[in-house]
Amino acid sequence: MDITTEEYTAEFDQELLQLFYRSIYFNRKEFETVRPSNNWIDRYRINNNSITKIAIHKGKIIASLGVIPTKCKVKGKVMNVGCFVDNCILPKFLDNYEIIFNNLFSEIENDMKQKGVNVICGWDYLKNIQQHKDFFHSMGFTWINGVNWFAGGYDFKGEYPRKWDVNLSLFWKIIFKLVFNMNRLTRSPLHHLPAGVKIREMVNSDIKKILKLSDNFYSDFELAPYYTIKEYKKIQRANNIHGIIAEYNSDIIGALTYITGAWSGWMFGKPSYSNNWKTFFTLTPDEFIITPKFQDTSVPTYMILELMKIKHPNKPTEYKKNYSFIADIFDRRINWRRESILKSGCIEAKADLGAILVKSLKKDLNLDTSKLWNLPARNIITPVREIDIPYTK
Repeated sequence: MDITTEEYTAEFDQELLQLFYRSIYFNRKEFETVRPSNNWIDRYRINNNSITKIAIHKGKIIASLGVIPTKCKVKGKVMNVGCFVDNCILPKFLDNYEIIFNNLFSEIENDMKQKGVNVICGWDYLKNIQQHKDFFHSMGFTWINGVNWFAGGYDFKGEYPRKWDVNLSLFWKIIFKLVFNMNRLTRSPLHHLPAGVKIREMVNSDIKKILKLSDNFYSDFELAPYYTIKEYKKIQRANNIHGIIAEYNSDIIGALTYITGAWSGWMFGKPSYSNNWKTFFTLTPDEFIITPKFQDTSVPTYMILELMKIKHPNKPTEYKKNYSFIADIFDRRINWRRESILKSGCIEAKADLGAILVKSLKKDLNLDTSKLWNLPARNIITPVREIDIPYTK
């Protein structure tokens, strides 16, 4: 098969949009999520050291693979890690999946090694990994199952971060209204917050304490993010990260930072896009950490519920509806996090079960699948940098 590999440029945007829709949603009948604009991916513009490879056959794009380099702690050591995203392929070329992605991953790995990257990792649908299990093994990947989606809210007349609506038929309006109400009814009764605990908005002066909390929280994880204060502030501005803090007697005991994601289209299986499609937004936890003493209390659930109350920071009194919905994605073996989001009324998306794939580019580095792994959401899905929303003060 005659395949060439090229680097991403903006001229490929429209064709890459079509690739994304057709590769992920070509055989799905229900509503679907797509990219937020006619540009390809916002995350590639806010991560200027990212790499995207495009597979081309007879002048047409047939597959893609992108990587966002970041810092992580792997087995307790700080390393350069490349998070791969947008591993897409046109359905008609699925029979050549392994040939195509062998080329893309090989090209990516060569570039990553030159940049001093030690590990590459990324999220994929579990059914896809199982279908190509031998291929991923032959490429040197290992993985953990159960890095799944959890979602709640489903209020499709959202107004954060800007007012929007979706043109839906009466049938879908009824369905979504039922799901929204069911979400509220399935919330577990909560105990009051423990005495001395309060929840508030994150401010920049919290960052040093949050990163110290983060370092302690991830100490037993096999794979987890790592930040210096300077690096985190840069990431915060680039990704428009806000946050919610839990304090106990003025000490920070928990932090839930979040990104704003744009999901749009409502294509109902149609692999096409135009500016006429409506866009809606979701609030996605990026990092969610809490000290062990408070993990099994009501604190984490109250933090999730507080996220659901977020109002537009520029116009807090104008907006009566608070959010569209929240979507979280994480290693479901983090028990307190799974329990807190389920208690808030969210559900686990059983149709979209996933896993994190990891490959070491160092021969002497093997990862333990029995330990917890974590990647920030911004390295799995697309954040939206809304310029009319001020950064956290």
